[in-house]
Amino acid sequence: MNEKPYRFTIGAFQLTVFKGGGGPSPLARIASNATEAELAQIAAQEGIDPNAIEMSMNLVLIQTGQHTVLVDTGLPSSNLSAQLQAHGVPPESVDWVIITHGHRDHIGGILDADGDWQYPNARYAIATTEWEASMAQLAAADDATLAALRVWQTLQQQQERVMLIATDGQAILPGISAMDAPGHTVGHIALMIESDGAQLLHLADAAHHYIQTLRPDWSPQFDADTTQSVPTRRRLFALAAQQQAQVLAYHFTFPGLGTITQAGDALRWHAVK
Repeated sequence: MNEKPYRFTIGAFQLTVFKGGGGPSPLARIASNATEAELAQIAAQEGIDPNAIEMSMNLVLIQTGQHTVLVDTGLPSSNLSAQLQAHGVPPESVDWVIITHGHRDHIGGILDADGDWQYPNARYAIATTEWEASMAQLAAADDATLAALRVWQTLQQQQERVMLIATDGQAILPGISAMDAPGHTVGHIALMIESDGAQLLHLADAAHHYIQTLRPDWSPQFDADTTQSVPTRRRLFALAAQQQAQVLAYHFTFPGLGTITQAGDALRWHAVK
């Protein structure tokens, strides 16, 4: 995690991407339904090592002028609150945390090692379907599994902090809207961030590597429902190309920012330089 935070703007919004971790991973992990021959062919075409593709955790700070917003919080080891502090953003100034879904590498930084809030003044936005699924897990948990659900238990106990996102396209804050993007999890969301005519589509975990723009039918082994995740991915990629929006993905190589173009049926990822 030696990369400097990456700063850019969307209209009047100031955005900063912090690296919360990452490292090499086998391509097969994010293309579990691909054959070895297909993986070898596309790796040769793209000049990448199929045994060690680079993946990151790209944690986004959005400063709108009215609100200080985080999109996900990484793992405890991401040390996001310390990174923010070093960047001149006290964790106490964060007033919103948007949870794209409930996997640990997205919510693991909400509490500190003592179980206290890392962002004590924040509210937390999450899709209703993801919340309900997590509450069902919590209700069924035994002593052996409860510790892994501590974040959900704490949010349940202080539910006044939680904003539930009930509808596709619902505005969370001015300029930040949620988009239904199920498949990776039941209530996974993407985000559309808009200011002064500029747009950023945050894919979250709808895609894990740019190779999926070439093969959107390839799904990672950790997608909960590929009958949903594949059409979600296709829809979001097409939207990004049609809108000529900037795109950010949580697990693409840091900073995870670029654009997607489409020629006929062919999609292409263009990483920011």
